Amino acid sequence: MEYKGEGEPELQRVGGLTTDGLAFPRITTQPKPETKAINMAIAIRRTIAYELKINPKFVVFGEDIAAKGGVHGVTRGLQGKYGPQRVFDTSLSEEGIVGWAIGMALGGLLPMAEIQFRVVVNF
Repeated sequence: MEYKGEGEPELQRVGGLTTDGLAFPRITTQPKPETKAINMAIAIRRTIAYELKINPKFVVFGEDIAAKGGVHGVTRGLQGKYGPQRVFDTSLSEEGIVGWAIGMALGGLLPMAEIQFRVVVNF
């Protein structure tokens, strides 16, 4: 991403971030650390929620991530806030989830797919 000026990035035209109604915060070189420590699940949830808020092309999907919030509770409450079109469950098929993500990305969306566990055994 290339910046034209304060908070005005040059965005790609297809896929990824949309240019419609997107307002970035002002650029700063000063870090703003959290005043208290948070765990990884909370940090990930905040990041996902922020992306859902600012980018209508961002979608989140995977095994039990909508109603249950995923195996670690990271997506808990996001479907209620952003709707079933943006945060939804899939079938229990890791290969299918990856296929969905590839298709959505090729179609111009910004997918975030969650796969709970994957065990590969080679003989």
